[in-house]
Amino acid sequence: MYSPVNGRFLTRDTWSGDANRPLSFNRWGYVEGNPVNFVDPTGHSATSDDYPPMFFDGMEVCFQLAHDATWLAVDQGLRTIPDFRGMCIVEKVMVPDPSDYINTYVAAGVAIESNYYTPWTDTRGSLFFKISSWLNRGGVGLGICNISDEQMNAIYGKPIGGNRKNGFGLGLPGLNQENPVIAIQAMRNRITQVIDACVNCSSTDKFIAAALAEGSNLNKDGVAILREIYQRKPNDSIQGILSWNKYLLDDLKSYNHNLRQIRLFQLDIIELRKRSLDWVIPFDLNWQYIMNLGNGFE
Repeated sequence: MYSPVNGRFLTRDTWSGDANRPLSFNRWGYVEGNPVNFVDPTGHSATSDDYPPMFFDGMEVCFQLAHDATWLAVDQGLRTIPDFRGMCIVEKVMVPDPSDYINTYVAAGVAIESNYYTPWTDTRGSLFFKISSWLNRGGVGLGICNISDEQMNAIYGKPIGGNRKNGFGLGLPGLNQENPVIAIQAMRNRITQVIDACVNCSSTDKFIAAALAEGSNLNKDGVAILREIYQRKPNDSIQGILSWNKYLLDDLKSYNHNLRQIRLFQLDIIELRKRSLDWVIPFDLNWQYIMNLGNGFE
């Protein structure tokens, strides 16, 4: 974290460094003293703002396994399945952090958004982007996290154009969301702003908020409304959790989409945990409530 007012960093890098790069052991040093050529939005390692366009080279086997797993699930009659293809990209660009559950939430968000990522549509140089950007006045998603320039450049946490359906500001002006490292930081900004706004919320509330924030369906203003209007009454059978279904029902047009978002988020986190328990989650999540909500009978 950096304080522009004081001109200094408030926290050290979370990465402990690499023995082959001695300068990286200085956890207060930014990009090993080379800020002209590198950025470090995650605090894990320096990276060029221009990433290799074929960062997913060598993942053909993973993509094929993901394809097979998807069709197997379809054959079994499952309506909603984990984002297996997105998991390939997550495992390429992220590592689990057993001390940081938000990192797990970010990974689930990346898996959802990158599951259908294709460089011929989701990059700035593609014809699809150029046409869509012109038709949509620039509000087109880019990169593995499907984030628009408007969201990147807008003030952190503010709805774009006063409408949460257009996304909300991520406070990362000038950075290129086509870089996976920066895309991950943008996804983290999406999720942390709603979690930070959910003061005194349960872990289950924060999980659901993160699931909705991942796709820009909830921002910190929405959390404030939730906490003000949709608090459960003392005699409700489920205490300590906000009335999410009532809140979601107020937007019937997006209701089914939001439920599916919650289901996918839960399934992707379960899949991550199958692959490594270092994808840590809060111990007190009410999984039954989350499942019921995602299936529409909270």
